[in-house]
Amino acid sequence: MDMALGWWMNTKEKIFWHGGNTSGFSTSLGFSKEKELVVVVLANTQNFKEREPLANAIWLEHLED
Repeated sequence: MDMALGWWMNTKEKIFWHGGNTSGFSTSLGFSKEKELVVVVLANTQNFKEREPLANAIWLEHLED
């Protein structure tokens, strides 16, 4: 069974992630079952454009391994 309500899926690298914003805070959670890797970013900013480069840099570093 597959279910991905509100989750983004990168089928090439098999990464699943979800993020959200609220007043003054931004979060991102992503995981790769194959790489046994979980990335959580908790930021003191409401703007997702400020947290996304950090989360992407972490993923790129570990996906190349």
